[in-house]
Amino acid sequence: MESPVNPQVGDVLYLMATVERAEGLTESQLSGLSVGSAALVRGDMPAALAGFDIVLAAPDLTEQTRDQVAALRLLTVTLLGDRAGRAADSGGFTGGPALRAVTLCLRADRHWRAGELAEALWQNQLAENVAAEAGPVWHVYTRLMSAKRLVDMRVTARAADLVARVRDEQDRYGLHAFESIPAALEAALCLQRDEPEAALRFATAAIGYAQRHRTTVAVPRALAVSALAHLRLGDIGSATGQLGRMRELPDYFVLPDTVARAALIDIAVAARRSGPDAAAGLVRAGWPVIEAEPSSFLEDPTTAGVLTGMSVRAGDLATARLVVEATEALAQRNPGISLLYDAARYARAVLHGDARALAGLLDSVSDPYLSRHLRTAIGAAPTDSLPGGERFPAEGPAHQPPATGPGLADAELTDREHEVAGLVGRGMTNRQVARAVGITEHTVNFHLRKIYRKLDISSRAELIRRIARSG
Repeated sequence: MESPVNPQVGDVLYLMATVERAEGLTESQLSGLSVGSAALVRGDMPAALAGFDIVLAAPDLTEQTRDQVAALRLLTVTLLGDRAGRAADSGGFTGGPALRAVTLCLRADRHWRAGELAEALWQNQLAENVAAEAGPVWHVYTRLMSAKRLVDMRVTARAADLVARVRDEQDRYGLHAFESIPAALEAALCLQRDEPEAALRFATAAIGYAQRHRTTVAVPRALAVSALAHLRLGDIGSATGQLGRMRELPDYFVLPDTVARAALIDIAVAARRSGPDAAAGLVRAGWPVIEAEPSSFLEDPTTAGVLTGMSVRAGDLATARLVVEATEALAQRNPGISLLYDAARYARAVLHGDARALAGLLDSVSDPYLSRHLRTAIGAAPTDSLPGGERFPAEGPAHQPPATGPGLADAELTDREHEVAGLVGRGMTNRQVARAVGITEHTVNFHLRKIYRKLDISSRAELIRRIARSG
């Protein structure tokens, strides 16, 4: 199955099937809009693009109509990618809020693919603000993009709140055809809370909503969540059945994050049916897909440790190291996301067979699911190592010694330095700190250098760990 071009837009394309107003269109243009919208819903992207081009060819469109159809066109061309044979220029139109909102969502996706998770979420939130001027449909679209990011990052409470607000907007504006999307996100949230039965109920509801409205939008994610829920419940047959259904869907709507989930499910099934050697072979084969999707390491924070353990037990130490190093690299790029740091520490401890490090991690993690998983792992491990846990020289952020030197309260920081340190501790980039405080990025760097010197540390990660301990 060919992986689609963009993982950001597919789950919500159905929102775009109805442009709110189409004033001033001829009968031919209205027909083109109808054809394009219907084709977009059923996944026929070339036909959708042709229909939208018919509309945009009109010289006397209202600004609002041109803006919304141009936004639809940009989404369609993005999904088509090289297969479109046309530039993603949205018909030459650049000025409306709907098109700007979509552009920001696509920019967020590029940051996500680069592993810049906080910046991706920031761009999605900017898109929400811009879309407020474009009408309810586009505001719901951008809010769903933000909710999807929060779910992918396992920010469960904020994601649940945003999904609830989207449901309210759907009811307020009569957007009931879009019920499948928040239901699929609710299913994922239930799985993150380790409630597999509830996840199955929401996933089944999402699939039912989609079938009622004759679309497959949100169905791939719902099927992947169903497969994972069945695995949690020990029903391997149902898990593989749901995965098979997912793989029969049109490839435009089976997005890279869902493809990565499918690869992880395949690995888990192989481990249960055939043992670690078969599972490790699938880890090697699926690693490029898994590594490219940041949510692989966040949505379930045990993933990196489990993949590392499978590879170690199969004697594939090279793949085990790849998993650990990739998780640590992602954690270093996102120092404000403590769950990534915990996932990296867990994977490194498994690589080294270090039960003492696992026990130490258990004392510091805040995620309940990871905590329960660690208790199980520690209970099953010998006192000095995990099964198959050969030791190697400790290196990387998971084995950095605790920071020494004065705490924040003892370091005689200025008020501004305390403010900058606090914002960095919340995971903000230098650019975001500069915006929040009203100073330049150069000045942020200047303050950070002084903070590092006063605290006797040398990196942003050390600062965040010091702040966490001080709190």
